[in-house]
Amino acid sequence: MVSRSNPQIILVMGVTGVGKSTFIHHATGRNVEVGHGQSSCTSKVKCYQIPQTNIYFMDTPGFDDTYTSDAKILEEIATALLDAFNDKAEIQGALYVHPVIEAKMRGSGRKNLIMFRKVLGMEGMKNVRLVTTKWSQVDYHTGVDRETELSEKEEFWQPLLAAGASTVRFGDTMESAIEIIKPLIHGPAFEPQLVEEVVRDGKELRQTQAG
Repeated sequence: MVSRSNPQIILVMGVTGVGKSTFIHHATGRNVEVGHGQSSCTSKVKCYQIPQTNIYFMDTPGFDDTYTSDAKILEEIATALLDAFNDKAEIQGALYVHPVIEAKMRGSGRKNLIMFRKVLGMEGMKNVRLVTTKWSQVDYHTGVDRETELSEKEEFWQPLLAAGASTVRFGDTMESAIEIIKPLIHGPAFEPQLVEEVVRDGKELRQTQAG
């Protein structure tokens, strides 16, 4: 995969245990700690590079982390995004990861989705992929029904899709992961709302929409 000279970043967000680290492992071929228990394994923002490219995944803790407060998590994400801005990195897109094995979206899932929208802003939704995972662990038709419900309900993904986001299915392979991010890498970069509020508008973190 050809990348530009400046670092290109894909932000990865979602609830703990939805498959973020697994996606990054397949996309990069690198060892990424994958959680299988009740505790979160991504307690800080971490970046993973696709070998021989300038493409990085920014792996973020969910806003339901076992040991870290939501305020601290937001501060971690904001700091990472502002550092990327100062380093002239280009934010190419964002992935919101959700497993189709869940029959209902948990309260923590709704909270993460709200934070996702406020960090990125609706203007950035054209650079967003809503990634469903764990298709091998659910009956296909059941998975499709759940994906449809997420896409059509206003309290879930419908506003994001209306603003330009799109849904994609992750097939637990490197090829699938690369196909998902390829349009983002070759498309235009964007500035997350959180960065715009802090850098352009001079707001403190607590004054931003996400804050």
